Amino acid sequence: MAVKERLIEYVRYKELSKSEFCRIIGVSNAFISSIRKSIQPDKVESIALNFPELNLTWLLTGQGQMLNINPIKSDGDKGSKGIVVPTELFDIMNKLTDTVLSQQKTIETLTKKEK
Repeated sequence: MAVKERLIEYVRYKELSKSEFCRIIGVSNAFISSIRKSIQPDKVESIALNFPELNLTWLLTGQGQMLNINPIKSDGDKGSKGIVVPTELFDIMNKLTDTVLSQQKTIETLTKKEK
């Protein structure tokens, strides 16, 4: 099962429509339909903030259970957003961010060469 299917499963579990879920996390109604392989880190953060009971490791990798045993709550710690992310998920998010930044630099370099 891919990320998209796991997200749809969770939305059904919550008894939400896809459009309601998208509204809650602040994305367009087409967000779920447009998911291919993964979800951008900023979207993962919004999902985590709005649905703390969702196990992000399960969502992104399929490992573990759909729900966290103890939902993560904000601790108000020095400007943090109160999200505790498992190390494996944090590493995945960092790699995805690095990939996007690298691709952006390549695009900028190629664009400058064309001019």
